[in-house]
Amino acid sequence: MGYTKVLVGHCKYDFDVDGGAATAITPAMNFHIPIGAVVLRVTGIARTALASGTGAATMAVALGGLTINAATQFDHADYVACDVHYNTPAATTAAGSLTVTLSHVFTAGEYDFYVEYLPSGDAN
Repeated sequence: MGYTKVLVGHCKYDFDVDGGAATAITPAMNFHIPIGAVVLRVTGIARTALASGTGAATMAVALGGLTINAATQFDHADYVACDVHYNTPAATTAAGSLTVTLSHVFTAGEYDFYVEYLPSGDAN
């Protein structure tokens, strides 16, 4: 009988470090997930409230070819406290780091993402 460890990757979007341009951003504090890893759950927690000059600003989150959270308004319940963004196990289709895509310029915010996953060698 074999045992598998669930790994936890951590990514932090930090306006002061990563900026807030209306584009796809790969946060500086991040991790790399391999192709074929099984993402089990992504939990996020706001450390500093996200802010934008427009109420229409959205944030989308992606990792390894998976959409973790579709474009959602920055002041939605998903991004103002602690929330589970993804809990449907799926294998990554690409290796890479977590990205956030901002629809409008952000002016502040710090948000942590914790990604629980099985490494690709244990996905079978």
